[in-house]
Amino acid sequence: VQSQPAHHLHGHRGKTSGRAVPVVVGLLASGLVRRKPFSKTCSSRRASGPVAERPLVDRLITSGVKALEAAELGRVRAMSEEPSAENGGWSGEPREWAEDSSITQRISVLSQSGPVAQLKQFIADTLAGDYDQAAIGSLIDRKIASNRVMMFSFSTCPFCLKAKALLREEYGLDVEVYECDLEKEGNAVRAELGRRTGRTSM
Repeated sequence: VQSQPAHHLHGHRGKTSGRAVPVVVGLLASGLVRRKPFSKTCSSRRASGPVAERPLVDRLITSGVKALEAAELGRVRAMSEEPSAENGGWSGEPREWAEDSSITQRISVLSQSGPVAQLKQFIADTLAGDYDQAAIGSLIDRKIASNRVMMFSFSTCPFCLKAKALLREEYGLDVEVYECDLEKEGNAVRAELGRRTGRTSM
C-alpha cells in the first residue's frame, strides 16, 4: 500500500504467467504485433469512409489469446474452492496460492519483469480490445481521487481476498473495491493499470 493521500492497490498474482505461446512471444519480441488502445486522437477509424477490416493475423492472434484465456479460466475454476463453513464461504482460487511460500507466488514474482511481463501486457491489451484510453484513464483517476484506499481486484483472487482482509480487519480501513472480472470495462481497466504500474496481475 503506497503512502499517498489516495491509494490504489494492484495485487501480486499473475493470472496469465503460464500462457506463453511461442508464436505470440515471437511476434511480440520482433515487434510485428503491436496493439494500441483506442483514443480520440489516434483512432482505428477514420472520420469518414468505410471501416477497414482488421488484418487476418491480428484476428487469429486475438482469437488464440481468448481461447487460451478461456482454457486457463476453466483450469482455475476446476481447482477453485467450494464455499463452506471452514473457508468462510470463499468461492475462488485456492487461498494457499496467496502464501509467500507457494509456488504460485514465486512464479508471480518472477513474471513481473522482462519478456514475460511484456507478454502479460500484450494479453491484457488483446482481451481489452479497442477502448477509449482517455475515458478509462479518467475512470481510474476518479476512483483513486474519491477514495482514501482504492483497490482494483478480481473477485476470485486469493491475493485480493488476503489484501481486503488485512486492510479491513487488521487496519480498520474503508476500502473501495473495483472488481475487474465483474465490471463491463474491467478488461480495459486492467490493461490501463498495467501500462501505469507495469503489473497486470490483480
